[in-house]
Amino acid sequence: MFISGFTIARNVVKADYPIREAIYSILPLCDEIIVAIGKSEDDTLAYIKSFNEPKIKIIETIWDDNLRDGGKVLALETDKAKFTINPKADWCLYIQADECLDDRSIAGLKLQLEKYKEIIKKKLVAANIYDFYLKDNKNLKLIKLNKNYRNSYWVYIIEIIKGTPIIRNKIISFLEKNGIEVRRSFYPLHSMQPYKNFFKKKDFTISIQKSGNCICLPCWPGLRKEQIQRISKTINKFFVKTNL
Repeated sequence: MFISGFTIARNVVKADYPIREAIYSILPLCDEIIVAIGKSEDDTLAYIKSFNEPKIKIIETIWDDNLRDGGKVLALETDKAKFTINPKADWCLYIQADECLDDRSIAGLKLQLEKYKEIIKKKLVAANIYDFYLKDNKNLKLIKLNKNYRNSYWVYIIEIIKGTPIIRNKIISFLEKNGIEVRRSFYPLHSMQPYKNFFKKKDFTISIQKSGNCICLPCWPGLRKEQIQRISKTINKFFVKTNL
C-alpha cells in the first residue's frame, strides 16, 4: 500500500505556522509527502529543505493573489500538490500547515486503510462485472474516469441516455418489483431544504439532468457474480419491454 501526503506552504516562517510538526506528524504513515511551496517573503523554502527528509518532495509555485477571494488560490495550489503525487498511490492524505495528526491514530488508521483497500478491490471487481453485462445496452452510458481519478464504487451508477425522471422512476419500480433495491443517484444540492437559501441562481442544468437520469445499483463487497448478472439482465429486460 502506497500513501502520499501533500500540503502547501507560503510565508509559514513569518506567520509562525507549525509546518514541521504538521509534516512530521504524517511522515510515519506516508511513503512520500509533496510540499507545494509558494514564492515567499521569508525563508520558507530553505526551512523546509533543511528537514533533509528523503520522503519530502518539494515543488515551487507562484500564487495568484488575484484569486484570494473565497480561497480560490488555496484550492488551486492544493491541486498543484495533489496532481504531483505518485500515480501508484493508493491513498492521498492532505494536511494543512497548522494541523497535526495524533500519533496515537497512525497504527489504527493504517489498518483501516488496508481494510478499505481490500473492500474497494472487491467493489472494483463488481463494477467490472457490471461493465461487462451492460456495455452493449445502447440506452445506457456507463461512467468512465480519467487518469487522475479512481472510483471507490460506493455505488455503481448508470446514466440513461434519453432519461427523464419519469423513465428513471419506472426503471426503479421495475427493478424493485423484481426484488432489486436501487435508488436515484443524488438530489441536487440547491433543491435540498437546508441549502435552498444559499443559492440565488436556480439554473443548475447539469445537476438537474444527472439527478433525473442516473440510478445507483448495488455494489457491496459481498455481491456475487450471479447476482450482478441478474441485476444487469433485469435492466436490459426493461429496455426490451419498453422499447425506448
